[in-house]
Amino acid sequence: HRDLHSFPTRRSSDLHGHVFKLGFQEDLFVQNSLINLYGKCRDIRNSRMVFEQMDQKTIASWSALVSAHANLGMLSECLGIFADMNSEGCWRAEESVLVSVLPACTHLGALDLGRSVHCYLIRNMSGLNVIVETSLMDMYMKCGCLEKGLCLFERMANKNQMSYSVMISGLAMHGCGQEALRVFSQMLEEGLPPDDVIYVGVLSACSHAGLVEEGLRCFNKMKYEYGIKPTIQHYGCMVDLMGRAGMLNEALELVNGMPMVPNDVLWRGLLTACKIHS
Repeated sequence: HRDLHSFPTRRSSDLHGHVFKLGFQEDLFVQNSLINLYGKCRDIRNSRMVFEQMDQKTIASWSALVSAHANLGMLSECLGIFADMNSEGCWRAEESVLVSVLPACTHLGALDLGRSVHCYLIRNMSGLNVIVETSLMDMYMKCGCLEKGLCLFERMANKNQMSYSVMISGLAMHGCGQEALRVFSQMLEEGLPPDDVIYVGVLSACSHAGLVEEGLRCFNKMKYEYGIKPTIQHYGCMVDLMGRAGMLNEALELVNGMPMVPNDVLWRGLLTACKIHS
């Protein structure tokens, strides 16, 4: 029964029947594995059914159910299960469940709950890993607490690409273009190579701050120095950058030279710029 995750060719319903035939349905490890497996198979109904039929629910059981809902984007349900978990006295949550809860707080704007999770982490864990710290930083930035996010970022002992990406995008979102570029330079100095996601944040920061020359330089450097193929998000940032600066002909030329079909978001950005500049 410890090979439950080695059934990729079986449908989840077949596996459930197989478990019952073997008499392992009361095994706590098997039950927790089934909750997790059903969640990853997008079968949330059976995931909840296994959980609700358990005589004994452990922190791992609650964590598996929270993660199953979070992975499917069922964020309100995720927070509801987390609240039920707390009401049952299971406050000794694992880092894995808290990593699932924090993005839900972020997307739903549940800042108070996010702060409560942060306080719990400070009280009960001696050291946070980079994933949890980055999730906390992302939550604060997207909920409007820029200073708190910056404070967490500066205190991080270890930073990875995701940490820098979250900070650069958050600063861009708040209109702090120069600060975002400073953080980007810091990342390069530490020897971390940028990826396409980070460059979306960098170009967005240039656009919001009106840094036309810097944006063009970063776009060309992304293509020719780092060999990153521009996506439609990168082109959208460049059209927005040029449009804000009144470079409408240059923006249209960029659109016409794209290797992919422009989407409605890109056209809307260009048309808005045309309207602004009459």
